[in-house]
Amino acid sequence: MLVAGWGQCLCGKKTRGIVFFCAVNLSVIAALFCFFQGLTPAAVFLICVCAISQIYVLVDAYRISKTSPHRSSKPWIAVFLSVIFPSLGQFFNREWAKGVGILIGICFVFYAQLHYIEEGTLNLSKAEEKILNEILSIIILIPVLIDAYRSRSRKENEMPDRVKMLVVAIIVEMFVGPLTLALAIREHVAQAFFIPSAAMENTLIKDDRMLVSKLHYKVGEPGRGDIIVFWFEAEHKHFVKRLVGVPGDRIEIVRKEVYVNDTPVIEPYAIHRDKNYLPDRDDMKSLTVPPGKYFVMGDNRDFSKDSRFWGFVERKDIVGKVTSIYWPLGRAGKIRGHVD
Repeated sequence: MLVAGWGQCLCGKKTRGIVFFCAVNLSVIAALFCFFQGLTPAAVFLICVCAISQIYVLVDAYRISKTSPHRSSKPWIAVFLSVIFPSLGQFFNREWAKGVGILIGICFVFYAQLHYIEEGTLNLSKAEEKILNEILSIIILIPVLIDAYRSRSRKENEMPDRVKMLVVAIIVEMFVGPLTLALAIREHVAQAFFIPSAAMENTLIKDDRMLVSKLHYKVGEPGRGDIIVFWFEAEHKHFVKRLVGVPGDRIEIVRKEVYVNDTPVIEPYAIHRDKNYLPDRDDMKSLTVPPGKYFVMGDNRDFSKDSRFWGFVERKDIVGKVTSIYWPLGRAGKIRGHVD
């Protein structure tokens, strides 16, 4: 997949391999470019072309290897399987314990990385998160590929004399080619987050794990009632709030009751646990939401720091729309109190 056409080159079909390499990677780049602009018919078509071409290249490489006079291609089949998903090459080599160990190790590394980023322990910017993901992918993938090749080579009584070439190809692909599917999904489609505070109770409670769709706002605009995740630069972390006002809306708060364009908003999800009246918190003079900005509030109104205190959220800082809870299992599913 990452090195489409490599199997053809190994079997002596270099021209064919180079053509496949160029065609597949160009189609992947074109598909990703269209997909990130929105889920258009052209993007769907190119994604289908990519999937079909990847399958065809793998099938073609396997068919050629059956009739090729060159040395056994099984070590490279192990490598290709590991590129598709780390540990598949080890399973192909019948090294079950090693494959399971790699699988558990990968899950642990990425879970730990995601956990510490979500909780803010690593305190990374978005750019630093991308770099960390890329480095982790390379650190994990290269040793797994080398091990899959060497193990199969020993079984086939072959010397792994092309391992270095493979490593160089993988590094080049990972830096200058399209991102891996997992990173592309996390960056442009969906991402997991967790709730660190009680500001969104009872809709979301502390330590809820949730999925955030980034695709929603690539094909549309944020709307009133959406629960959104956004980057809050002042505290260098992500916040989760409910979107109350969109650009052009006139917002006013009178004794805890929210008015949008002079109409009181029905908010069954909002709770007020403090019976005291605090003018700075419970009243707000009428203001208009500027273009490209949004007014947000927590559902736990008396214990939420939000746009009432630090102003509007920039459109560019909105990460995506909260769609569901995935953990704990007892609360998994559609978010209670969510407004579509």
